[in-house]
Amino acid sequence: MLGYNNLAPDKVPLLRPTPDVARSSWVKHDRDRLFNDVQLASIEARLKLDRKQRELWHPVESALRAIRWIHDRTHKERSLDLNSEELIRLRTAAVPLITTLRNDQKEEIRTLTRLMGLEQLASQF
Repeated sequence: MLGYNNLAPDKVPLLRPTPDVARSSWVKHDRDRLFNDVQLASIEARLKLDRKQRELWHPVESALRAIRWIHDRTHKERSLDLNSEELIRLRTAAVPLITTLRNDQKEEIRTLTRLMGLEQLASQF
């Protein structure tokens, strides 16, 4: 046993599994959210925002965090309501940021929306 060569077997400390309480203390993942915190951080990093753009990003991030998927009655299909209050809020928050983006940043947004299958959402801007 590593580091315990001189101890009697009954004196070697036992490793105990992490209690279930600690595992359950994590924040529950909300599967209805369009983006989780990791995805939002990744988007921000990929855009390589400057200091001024980062200030404009925060309202956009907040609006993105509020968007939820709509499920059909069987919960097999999900969609976005492009006229929802959350998407109207996103459009309002995004305009100031979009006007400051460089061409490479705009292309990154186009790429991300295509990868996520959200072309219909991107066409609203």
